[in-house]
Amino acid sequence: MKRYWYRNLCSVFIVCMLTLFLFHLRYDIPLYGDDVGGLTINDPNNHYLDEVVAQGECTLNLDHSLNATWNRVKSAYFLWDGRIIAKFAMIPVLACLSLPDGINWLLYSIYITSLQLCLFGITVFVVAEGGGKHKIRIGRLMPLLLLLIAVLLFYNPSYSYAYMTRILMWTFTNIYVISVILYLCLYALLRYVMEHMCVPRIGSIISVNILGFLAGLSHEAYGVIFGMVLLVQLARFILRDHPTKLLRWLFLYAGYLVGFGICFFAPGNFHRASQSHEAALQTIPLLERMTNSFYIHIYIAYRLWIVPVVAVPILVIGIAVLLKKRILTWKDIFGAVCNNLEWPLGFAMSAVTWGLVARVAVYGMLAANAMLIIGVIRILGELYSATQQNITALTGRYDPYIWNAMAGLSVAAVLILAGINWQQIASVHRTADIWRTSIAQARASGAAEVEVPRYPDGLNYKFYESTINEGYDKISSRVVYQTAIRVN
Repeated sequence: MKRYWYRNLCSVFIVCMLTLFLFHLRYDIPLYGDDVGGLTINDPNNHYLDEVVAQGECTLNLDHSLNATWNRVKSAYFLWDGRIIAKFAMIPVLACLSLPDGINWLLYSIYITSLQLCLFGITVFVVAEGGGKHKIRIGRLMPLLLLLIAVLLFYNPSYSYAYMTRILMWTFTNIYVISVILYLCLYALLRYVMEHMCVPRIGSIISVNILGFLAGLSHEAYGVIFGMVLLVQLARFILRDHPTKLLRWLFLYAGYLVGFGICFFAPGNFHRASQSHEAALQTIPLLERMTNSFYIHIYIAYRLWIVPVVAVPILVIGIAVLLKKRILTWKDIFGAVCNNLEWPLGFAMSAVTWGLVARVAVYGMLAANAMLIIGVIRILGELYSATQQNITALTGRYDPYIWNAMAGLSVAAVLILAGINWQQIASVHRTADIWRTSIAQARASGAAEVEVPRYPDGLNYKFYESTINEGYDKISSRVVYQTAIRVN
């Protein structure tokens, strides 16, 4: 512990800064878009949901009882989608928003931020422990690892606030974030069972199947995408370890397959595809949809990793030098890729899946982004582990100072990012305070309309009574906020 106290302190600081950053975003950004619409859809009554809201057939419904939740599940399953977990995840959201003004928004923001931190934590865990026998020495790398994952997962300058606040929408969190958390937990639990048990015990089989069932119920497209990850994980385990009682191992996936089947074949999926804006898919050629999906995935990889400009040249040069000096071998490279093959294949499956089912894949890119982060860092981490002994011999007694310096530079990078964004963060906070005060006063006095200032540039246009979706946003926001919001 004494050896790592400085790096542990740096790690705690980075996590605390990330927590404050995410909480600020959630606390200072009002409900908008689908978050508003999701609170006002009371009884779809066999209509396409957006049209119902636009026609004014909506009331604020914060009933978070199990009976009301089950009614939502039944209605959505036959009319909208099979994402049952997302419907039950509405319970804490509605419970928080049902509380008195002030404490409701605070607890709601804490809840959403906690789920984002769970996503961050399980991603870090899978990166550090995901290779089983091929673990990264996280003591040395932890501050740098935390910084990389936090920036690549949550901070995307090309989208600015529009990207980050979309992640913190409760609809996005319930549908996508919780699904990724469940699937990464399932992957980690399966890896643990494969690494530590000759034959899975009954308790392990039950635990894995319960988690797999919940993951399968979370999202139909993610079930396909993460299915590739789980399939490659299983194939490598069978080819490498030749397990006995193979049928018992295969039974570990029964819960996932049942949950995924229930979610994927929900009548609502097919009803939504024919009744909503997704019906436009029928007019777009398959080749064009696939091209668009691959372009978006490559674009995300480029913007996040700056692949063509920085990462690839540095990586190629570094690996070439290590190969020439025989610090690294081709066998090490091949082994690192094979040990983590599920992540690049999962990323490719994401591009194929979204190309088949959607015009654009922006909302579904969270899983692809997480897979890209895990796969690349895992491969680089294993290459480092393969060369660690030789590198330590070269650095000698300076090795601890080098890693401490990297930890300090990670903290410095966080402070620089905070400084760069401080002005916009402060501006958003001041605007949010005016919104909160003005809306509270309007509700208390029963005013039919309240005038509020415009948020800084770069925020999602759906914050306001958009002219693009005028009926949807105007009616929904008036119902949720109990007063019409006019942005000056």
